[in-house]
Amino acid sequence: MLKQIKSLSRLYNMVTFIVAHVTTEDIDNLLNSIEYVFDGVIEMEFDENMANLGIPVRRLRIKRMKGGCRTR
Repeated sequence: MLKQIKSLSRLYNMVTFIVAHVTTEDIDNLLNSIEYVFDGVIEMEFDENMANLGIPVRRLRIKRMKGGCRTR
């Protein structure tokens, strides 16, 4: 399924987003597959401990990015 999504993304030259809201062992396996198949992975999270203190902190981490701009 992931390779089909990647093929469609490249065919139509579009960005693909996959969102996972929870972390379980099954999601970890899916995320590992996503890292292997896709060109880039960006992680976003919200720190609940800091939010409880009244400081909303969001984190954005570029975990993996390969290649460059592709033009046709």
